[in-house]
Amino acid sequence: MIKKTFDKKESFFVLLFIAVFSLIIVCFSFSKMNEVRDMNLEAVLVKLNANIVEYYVLNNVFPEEDLCNIKDNCFNLKSKVKFFTNKDIYYASNKKNYILYSSSFKKKNIYFVIDADFTLRKSLEIPTL
Repeated sequence: MIKKTFDKKESFFVLLFIAVFSLIIVCFSFSKMNEVRDMNLEAVLVKLNANIVEYYVLNNVFPEEDLCNIKDNCFNLKSKVKFFTNKDIYYASNKKNYILYSSSFKKKNIYFVIDADFTLRKSLEIPTL
């Protein structure tokens, strides 16, 4: 019985194959993680939207606020609508109209937007009131 061992060239190709395969798996995993983050972000936006609509139903106005990041400021909104998030979600309102938006994790040039029509949509541009 003859035993064959790998020489240096064959060992290098096996190692290279394993490295490329591992890289493909890592890239695929990051892509899926960003999809999950986007789904979570959509859920947070919808929940926050429900709280804002509830406030509107009770008070007949939206909480007034200049464009702000809910994670860092938006103190008027936070005092009227009880909600906590650690995501970069932006809010603006002039009492009659409002807008909520945040950028996608998977594609940074896509924005998830909710405005006075109460539907979640995707936009290529930063929305304005």
